[in-house]
Amino acid sequence: MADFTSEFWHWFIAVGTILSILALFPLILMNRGHKPEGDAETSGHVWDEDLTEYNNPLPSWWLNMFTSKGQYQKEIDVAREQFDPVFDQYASLSPQDLTANVDAMRTGKRLFLNNCAQCHGSDAYGAPGFPNLVDNDWQWGSEHEQIYQTIINGRNGIMPPWETALGGPHGVRDVTHYVLNLSGQEHDREFASAGKAKYDQLCIACHQANGSGNVLLGAPNIADSIWLYGGSYDDIYHSIAIGRNGVMPAFNDLLGEDRVYLLAAYIQSLGNQNQ
Repeated sequence: MADFTSEFWHWFIAVGTILSILALFPLILMNRGHKPEGDAETSGHVWDEDLTEYNNPLPSWWLNMFTSKGQYQKEIDVAREQFDPVFDQYASLSPQDLTANVDAMRTGKRLFLNNCAQCHGSDAYGAPGFPNLVDNDWQWGSEHEQIYQTIINGRNGIMPPWETALGGPHGVRDVTHYVLNLSGQEHDREFASAGKAKYDQLCIACHQANGSGNVLLGAPNIADSIWLYGGSYDDIYHSIAIGRNGVMPAFNDLLGEDRVYLLAAYIQSLGNQNQ
């Protein structure tokens, strides 16, 4: 009896192992078209200088576990047939009329929560690296057309690194203290005085002499208390020395012109609340 039991478990384990190995072959075959990370295309979105988003779709077998082929597109087509006339009507109104239309603003809020809240927060107060949309401080401009262009085409907010051009860490330190002076913060007067000459030479073209910025270039106002990446000495030093690379993705393909037109009006209304 003992020999029979031992023989049974021997074959049970052996057969189970072999079947498990064989079951892996179909899985390997179905993933042959999946691109390795080094060959995958990127979406163009980069965060924190080196965190890249890859455009590397999941294997089709995995997706088919959750939805039938074509089902998602059919649902999208039905939704667009139902709601496109509504957005067409909103697109015929002026931005001012949209912000005065309660139903339009409710729809705009739903668009915001579904597409923008992940980065800017459900209250639109943003986070480090993601702009606050209710403080009436606009890097690319607060007019409806400017907000529309930001959403429809996206933006690339690039602050190049300046450490080398400024002559090293001491040069960055001096300009940092001068920027602290522009924004009314505590600073070292001697370092700030030395930093002014460097600021006038390298920074004034984008940020203006008084630090008020330039919406045409997406250069932020650095003379107030609103900071996208933080306004402490260390934060400003990092921005100057290492640079920043902020990306606002384009939403034209996802939402279309009419929905973005309404969404821009809703976002503009958020900033107008604090005027």
